[in-house]
Amino acid sequence: MIVKNQSNSFAIIGSFLVLELLAFAGFSLANSVILYGECGLVIAVLVYLGTRVDFAGKGFSSFGLFLIPLFIYTLLLLISGFSSSFSVVENLFVPIALVSFGCVGALVREQKEFKLSTALLVIYGSLAVLVLISYFWTMVQYKPFYTITYSDYYHYYNGTRSPVPVGETAYFLIGFSLEQVSIEYFSFFATLLVTSVAALFFINPKEDKKTFTLYSIFAFIGILPLITMPTKMTILMDVLFIIVLAIVICIVKFKNFLKIFKYVGFTILGLAAFVILIFFANAQTNIHLFDGLRNFISSNALLDRLFNTNRFVSKYFEIISDFFKNINLIFSNGVGEVKFLGFGYNEGSFSSDSILIDNFMMSGFLGTIIFIVFVVFGCISLFKFVKNEKIPQFHKVILLGFVATFFAYSILSYDMQPYIYFSDYIPFYFSGPFMIVMFMFGYTFNITKQEEETQFVAQNDEKEEGVLEL
Repeated sequence: MIVKNQSNSFAIIGSFLVLELLAFAGFSLANSVILYGECGLVIAVLVYLGTRVDFAGKGFSSFGLFLIPLFIYTLLLLISGFSSSFSVVENLFVPIALVSFGCVGALVREQKEFKLSTALLVIYGSLAVLVLISYFWTMVQYKPFYTITYSDYYHYYNGTRSPVPVGETAYFLIGFSLEQVSIEYFSFFATLLVTSVAALFFINPKEDKKTFTLYSIFAFIGILPLITMPTKMTILMDVLFIIVLAIVICIVKFKNFLKIFKYVGFTILGLAAFVILIFFANAQTNIHLFDGLRNFISSNALLDRLFNTNRFVSKYFEIISDFFKNINLIFSNGVGEVKFLGFGYNEGSFSSDSILIDNFMMSGFLGTIIFIVFVVFGCISLFKFVKNEKIPQFHKVILLGFVATFFAYSILSYDMQPYIYFSDYIPFYFSGPFMIVMFMFGYTFNITKQEEETQFVAQNDEKEEGVLEL
């Protein structure tokens, strides 16, 4: 993508409004995909009008490899049975919102009026306000470590016991009201906020005391609820988060670490893919070809625990079980059921708490494959961004840390039915953090191989490094 930057009113207004858009996403304003779509589309057009783009450039072609599967994925979401859980307008704005955020990220990178350092402060600042308000109200209602002391206590309303213990609930600001939600949903946002701690390894407090202080405050606000509201699940996710963030910091800080981790990472992914295939086959009880495999697994205590009875897979089975039964390439309506591309969605189905497994329910087999494809393209671009020596390390670690934490956490513990007293879905593709991930993916595609553009990127990044510009 060959881009020639030009300063005009569209670029100035668009760059300013991008900060507002990221603030909305960071604050998760009602998780309104309609708001994200409307604002994202308008701002994308403004930024485009302020940027000259040569659509024949190699950079734009690589960005297209990301956008095309993303758009196809959103169309499959639009026509799937799961879409019946939302209004027609909400479904229509899903592709608009996700594609717009990606395009905004890609285009705004070339605007000299736009400073990534400021944008990151806006993202973490709005996220910090959200977590702080929610944590404050939760502590007003309960007390620190209530998840331990009240682990077997229940609320009673009109003689009816609450569906879960007090120790598994928290208050969280959704829209303009504080709702009782699961601890896992609250902790998801707190954990994303704690990724700001990675910036402290790359900011010199003597040279930029203000930025160092702000990121220290963000990290403290995120860590506080994770420490004072622990559960077995959140502790497990905290351990995973520490490992992920340590790897991210090492990748950015040590040049040779990425080369070493690449081989280790491929090995881990290969083993994970093998385990997933075994689990998938084990869940197909209607296919007798796998009877021997299922009997072998169930007869072994360790394998039975791994593939059948642990707290994760027991939820996965509801969605994956008998997945290939009655495969249809077009819609087939049954009683309370819709099937599409090997995908069956029953009204009232519960989330598996994994965006990967839930994708089979939300977009079908084809949609899940395409989801993986566009995420892979985004990650490839992100790693190219990290390898570029012209980019400040501070920017690299924040983008890589935020994206890696989002997927690591949400693949294992994203609760899209977080409400305690009523059932309502907040799928990950409606959430503000995922919009930010789309923006970050798009932003990385602005690194091109053209010498002229590389010099332009270097000049901008040198101005931004270690400087807080508001």
